[in-house]
Order: sequence, then C-alpha cells, then structure tokens
Amino acid sequence: RYEDLRRLERVVGGELSVGVRVRVPGYMDFDAEGKPYWNVSDAPHPNYVAKLIAKAIDSAYETGKRVTVKILNIRMSGDLYRRFLVHYDSPNKRILVLMGPLVSTGGLPIDGTGVPPYRMIGEAKTKHPFKKVYPRPTVIDAFSGPEIGFIKNPEEGVVEEEFIPWHRGFTHSFTAGFLFSLFLIPILFLIGYENYLYLALAAMLGHWMHVIEDQMGLMGSVLFPPITKRRVPGLMIGPRIPAAMNFATNWAMISIIVWNINRNLPLISPDFPKIIDLAKITGLPLTDMIADFMLLIILLVPTIFIYALGLMDRAKFIKLLKEQLPEKKREELLDEMEEVGGL
Repeated sequence: RYEDLRRLERVVGGELSVGVRVRVPGYMDFDAEGKPYWNVSDAPHPNYVAKLIAKAIDSAYETGKRVTVKILNIRMSGDLYRRFLVHYDSPNKRILVLMGPLVSTGGLPIDGTGVPPYRMIGEAKTKHPFKKVYPRPTVIDAFSGPEIGFIKNPEEGVVEEEFIPWHRGFTHSFTAGFLFSLFLIPILFLIGYENYLYLALAAMLGHWMHVIEDQMGLMGSVLFPPITKRRVPGLMIGPRIPAAMNFATNWAMISIIVWNINRNLPLISPDFPKIIDLAKITGLPLTDMIADFMLLIILLVPTIFIYALGLMDRAKFIKLLKEQLPEKKREELLDEMEEVGGL
C-alpha cells in the first residue's frame, strides 16, 4: 500500500487542490476485512489472480468435482490490453502470475508500459498436487480470456488442468453432429424442403469437419459420447506455425466449395459450362471424373504442402524438447504432451 500511495502522489502532483479534477488509474478492491479501497493500478495484483487459481485447484482436489475458472482479460482504453501470464509450477505446487506490458489487439507490446516491480510477479501455493496438461503457456491479453477447468484424477491423485473444458464436451463430438442432423430432418420435411435428407447430411458433415479440424491441433475432443468418455488427443500438427495451419485448413474448405460448385454447374444450369474445365484447358482426353479429381488435387496443393511442413515442424518440436530440457522435466512434459498431443 505504501508504494501505491507514493504512486498516487506522483499522479496528482504531490497534493490535491480544491476544485482540481484529476484522473487516478485504479479499481475498487476489498481488503482482508472486507473494507473497500481504491487500488491505484490498472490491473489486479498478480497475487490476487494466483491465489484464486490455487484455491480452485485445492477445491477440485478436496471435493472431487470440476471447478471452472474464467480468467478475464484486462482491457485498457482504445485497443490496448494488459498482458499477463499464468504459470503452473507443478513440482513446487505453486501458481505464478506475471504481469506484462500493454499490448495492441494484434499482440504488439507497447514500450514503457510495464508494471512496477512490486506488481510484476504473484505467487500462491496449493495444498494439493496438480498437473498442467495443455502444453502451451496460459497467456491472457486481447479478446476474451480463457476458461480453465480443474478436476481431480483419482488414479494419479492429482488435479489436472482442462483448457477450455466445454471444448471436451458433447458439443464438440461426432455424436452431436449426428443427433443434430436427426433433429433437422423432421423440421426440413415439415417446411416442404424436397432435398431434406441431403441438407441434413450436409449439416452433419459440416459439424464433423469442425471436430476433425480440432483433432489436427493440440486439444482434441471426446469424439463419441456417451459411448466414450475420454478425450482423444489431438495430432499436434504444426505446433510452432499455427497461423499457417489455420490458413491451410481454411484453404482446404474453400477449395472443396469451389470444386463442388464447378463440377455441378452443368447439372444446375445445362447452358452454363464449367468455369474450370481441365479437359479443355489441357487439351487432353480426360473424362469428367478424372478431370474433376485432378482439379481437386491442384486446388489442395497449398494445403498438402503446409500440412507436410506441419508434420516436420511437429517432429522438430519434439526433438528440441528432448534435447533442451533436463531429463526429469522432459519426461514429465512429454508425458503431458502425449496425453494432449498424441505423440
């Protein structure tokens, strides 16, 4: 509090004068006795965040129930956010929170916006052991902060972190896509849609493609609830090039749409030829089936190339981990990543 008082004095210029209006950065907080006070800071003390997460971990261990924490971001004026990081120090049963600089929506740090040293690092001890499963650091800056669940693993006697727990639930499964399509069939039939079965199938496949896409990354999903209850690990393709992997996947979706429209144009409008007809372009005696297949492969070349890079990146990432980490820490991290990333 003493440092906060000195900071307040610097903000207001030493002392307050009657009638002078000043802006004091801060937020309303409560002390240990429940009394409100004005905290001169643009963010909570990192100790506060660390203690809440540690409390959630201990509660999950003691109750045996999932405890979910929503870590909100810290938005400033305009498009600026205060970046902070949550680190799970499992061997020492500690939660560390590091307050960083202000960043733009795109994540670009702003020079000279770091917090004072006494508000930079927060620490809280847990009473019970825990394990971080999601292999990426928990960084909060722009957009909405993540939702994290903590649940006790009775077999190992530790609390496991569940990054975005709803992502492992029923909605991200093949079962959900199938049941949604069944629900859609009578609705489309009652409104008189002639091709209701095709539309229901398309809706199911669209949902399934989202599930399959998620399996390419780190988190994975529970694929067939309630038949299966364990999450199937993601393939962890391209762990260090997520932007390229997102582009490759989106390109594949767009390519399939373009290919589908192109090959069905003569059926939709007999007088309207295909926009891309490889038989005419190449002058080769290609059947429609072969020409359409060749066009699909050509459209998917960027996706195939980037996914090949992603597989090589995955192998290099695992190799670097094995080379750089101490043996005990390496084994622990690889065990976690095997569960999450399907190593």
